[in-house]
Amino acid sequence: MLVPRGTPCPPEVLELWVPGGGYSIGWELVTQQPIRRWSPEAKAKARRRNLRRRLEKKVPLFADMFEEAELTRRPSYFAGGEEQPRSL
Repeated sequence: MLVPRGTPCPPEVLELWVPGGGYSIGWELVTQQPIRRWSPEAKAKARRRNLRRRLEKKVPLFADMFEEAELTRRPSYFAGGEEQPRSL
């Protein structure tokens, strides 16, 4: 049974409750917060940071060159745009 916040427990629920009777009175949050989406600027910053981290780990000597090539190849993605589906 859903009861709005701040209202007392309904009598029909209280009538069923006895200690050890198998019923309990509790609460659960039934509303959900709206999903917070990242701004395009935040996505772009995270994508560039992750790219740089991966390149520094795999090819530290050539990280600058590969990073520049990848930024040139997919400029909209690294500017915070949506990912384009990759063809197989």
